[in-house]
Parts: sequence; C-alpha cells; structure tokens
Amino acid sequence: MQNREESIIKSTGIDVVSFRALPFSLTEVKLLDGPFLHATELDANTLLNYEPDRLLSKFYSEAGLKPKAEHYMGWENETIAGHSLGHYLSACSMMYQTTGNKRFLERVNYIVAELKKLQDTDRQGYIGAFQKGKRYLRKRWQRGISVLRDSI
Repeated sequence: MQNREESIIKSTGIDVVSFRALPFSLTEVKLLDGPFLHATELDANTLLNYEPDRLLSKFYSEAGLKPKAEHYMGWENETIAGHSLGHYLSACSMMYQTTGNKRFLERVNYIVAELKKLQDTDRQGYIGAFQKGKRYLRKRWQRGISVLRDSI
C-alpha cells in the first residue's frame, strides 16, 4: 500500500495543488483493438451521418436567409434550436483529436465558416437559432440595463 506522499504527482509547472493524475491530450491516447475502439468507430460513423447544413438550418432562418437544408426535428424544432450544433462541434473536434480523420476537421471548419457568414449578415454580430431570439435577447438586455440603472 502506498502512503499519501508516494501517490502525489508533480507537474512541470508551479504546483498549487497536489495531483494524483495530470491532464493529457486526446492525441496522446491510442486505442487498441477492443470495445473502446469499436465504440469510437461507431460514434465516428454516427457523427459523419449528421448533415451540418441541417444543424445550421435554424441559424439561417433566424438570419433571414434561406436554409440550405431542412432542420432536424426534436430539439432543433423546439425551444432550444441550435443547441445540438454546439454539442456536435465539440464531438467533431474531439473525434478529430481522437482519430485524426480530416473529415471531422473539415466539418468543424465548414460549420465555423458558415456561422461567421451568418453572423456577418447581422450588422450587430448577433447569431442564434432560437425563433425571434434576437428580439428576445434585446428585450432582456434592455430590461437588465434599466434594472441596473434603477439600482444605482
């Protein structure tokens, strides 16, 4: 049995806390044949089956532009439209780190470029997928400013 001092890991920097494990990059992990690699391959195939333009659809609509594809149903059709795109971007970024498959990097770059175009369409830089989201945000912001002003 190790004592407490033996199980502490030192980083290469100035340690403020004691570590039992240090963070590492996904690129430092190589999965071997087995259930984890199999699950990763299934996840990669699932992610590549999603259509970025469908995830971007509500962003186009809210920017006043014609979407390139029909939006997905479920959450994308309800009050949290656009929410799935954030998860998808994270998943594609991590899958690129995990697999090195350039298709994930291409997807991330495409989505970010499309979001930039949509944001540039709005003179104030707003981007969102919620129905009437900009108007709602403006009202909330104005209410917040008046509440702040009244409390000073």
